[in-house]
Amino acid sequence: MRKSALIILFTLLAACDAWEHDVERGGFSFSEYRFSEGAGVHIGRLAEQANADGFICAEGEWAHFSGDWSLELCRLATPYRLGPIDIAAGAWVRPREDRLIVAFERDTPCGHYMCRGTGGSKGAQTALDWNGRLLEFFLANDTQINGVPCRASLIAIVQLHPNGGLKRCVAANAVTVRGRPYAPGETVVLDDAGQPQ
Repeated sequence: MRKSALIILFTLLAACDAWEHDVERGGFSFSEYRFSEGAGVHIGRLAEQANADGFICAEGEWAHFSGDWSLELCRLATPYRLGPIDIAAGAWVRPREDRLIVAFERDTPCGHYMCRGTGGSKGAQTALDWNGRLLEFFLANDTQINGVPCRASLIAIVQLHPNGGLKRCVAANAVTVRGRPYAPGETVVLDDAGQPQ
């Protein structure tokens, strides 16, 4: 009896998020599609290239949409320009209210810095504001930012203030910032005037 109840329960749970094939939902064509009740997210593999909130999403790739069909995630089919930043086709984008999160396919120049690209939607991510200013990113190479040697690492995110000044990074080498010494590997945190915190 208990085994039968578990089988029925798992069958019902699976049916809640069952995959549909070759369907049109929310104005998009999907080769595979499901709505995740728990997360309130539409998930599907696009059957054709699609314009979602101004982003041209790639055919044959996964796309996620919120319950109201606002874009949550897709792989770009065509380049997208955000202020001074060119985002190449193949990058994964996650629009948010205050920023655009991008996972570049390859290392990509963003203004004065080379942002790490690792490919895939879960790769190294870069955050840009909607004017194209860098907010957070992973360096592709050790780089000096506002006189601080910052380490390139997938566990050492770099953060910038809205004025472009360094907010946080991990020191690549020993450095003294306004009288405060930092050892290699130590996290440097600065206010928007460049004062150590």
